[in-house]
Amino acid sequence: MKPDNEYRPWVVLMTVGSENQEVARYRRRGDAESHGQALNRLLSDRSFTVLFEQPQVSLR
Repeated sequence: MKPDNEYRPWVVLMTVGSENQEVARYRRRGDAESHGQALNRLLSDRSFTVLFEQPQVSLR
């Protein structure tokens, strides 16, 4: 089992109406894009997007 705090910047989002729902997170861009493309083929009535989420840096 992987730790919860593992950094996964690539996010697959599903757009439903005007809302975005997170479907999955990946460490590698290629993995996220492949999953997004497969979901677009399987569920053509929904829209899936892959994006890179920058880490939040806290300055203390």
